[in-house]
Amino acid sequence: ADPLKVSIADRKYFRDAVRTRKFSAGEYTFGKVTKRPGIHFSYPIIDEAGRLQGVIYSSLDFLWIHRQAEQMNLPAGSVINISDHKGIILFSNIDPDKSIGYADIGHIRRHMTGDREAGTFKEKDGDGMERLYAFKRLVLNNDSPPYLFIRIGVPLDEAISSAKKELRQSILLIGLAALLSMGIAWYLGDIVLVGRIKKIIEAVRAFGEGDLQKRTGVDYKGEIGDLARTFDEIAVSLEGLIAGQRES
Repeated sequence: ADPLKVSIADRKYFRDAVRTRKFSAGEYTFGKVTKRPGIHFSYPIIDEAGRLQGVIYSSLDFLWIHRQAEQMNLPAGSVINISDHKGIILFSNIDPDKSIGYADIGHIRRHMTGDREAGTFKEKDGDGMERLYAFKRLVLNNDSPPYLFIRIGVPLDEAISSAKKELRQSILLIGLAALLSMGIAWYLGDIVLVGRIKKIIEAVRAFGEGDLQKRTGVDYKGEIGDLARTFDEIAVSLEGLIAGQRES
């Protein structure tokens, strides 16, 4: 059997897209092909009769968060943690090999699963250090449950020392701004992702209906860009082949 032919029928992002017919988010997965942890997003392809034709999906890993964390210049001992809807850790800047793919710390997660979409709290982490945390929950739709939980923790002595009042204020502002920025980036990313996928679907439909000059108009960045490039290259080849046949 071809090792690259894998089934995604058991994946949450696929099941949710089929069930809801909407853009959907998955949960922690360890890629069957990439062999990397990450999360997937999916979008159903629906024909004009409302029938499901397929599901397009794209994976996202969190290596880029490392770069963001370095640029934030947080104090030593600060924690950045991202977990999915089940509380499985997708990213941690502390002991990633011992935390990613494992359940989040229960007494910390409880602070993030109440009524608040964002906020702050004080708590001891698994290493015994007490930290001041800021957190943000991300949702795809107002009526859907959170799919990601993001938190940043700063050692409490750094956050409350009167001699470091300026640092405390700066750290809290940086942490909250980072959370909001990541939340906004995810939100905008969802919109952009859906928009780019829709352009590809529209191009496929138009080409299938005989518009041989139709192209996606999507930039070739990332996995969706690779999909767009593949379609455009095939479209160019087929257009040339058909034109040649007509001339012969």
